[in-house]
Amino acid sequence: MSFVLGVVFGIAFGLAIIVAFVKSENARSKQRTDLASGIAAFARMTVEDSRKIFTPEQYPSWVVFSNQQKASGIAAFARRTVEDSRKIFTPEQIPFLGCFLKSAKDEVFNFSLGCIW
Repeated sequence: MSFVLGVVFGIAFGLAIIVAFVKSENARSKQRTDLASGIAAFARMTVEDSRKIFTPEQYPSWVVFSNQQKASGIAAFARRTVEDSRKIFTPEQIPFLGCFLKSAKDEVFNFSLGCIW
């Protein structure tokens, strides 16, 4: 009789553990889904949305640039690119330097100002 009672209690205890584990995993899954939807909402946020939410004082210094700072940063990068390209290119390749610099300028614009505007 005690063997049967032990089996019944064992099965009931095992099922209770399984049910508790499933419930905890479902709660964890719901939390992760909510977190993912919140992150996705931030990914879809535009500049206009962020301007509605944050005041200019709340922006980090690296987000808010004046046009003069943007231009000086790109000019410094372009100067470094020209200096480095003169070190890399051989005299036979110098005629193609203009093509290289134009494509580098386009890439810099796409990755810096293109993302900000």
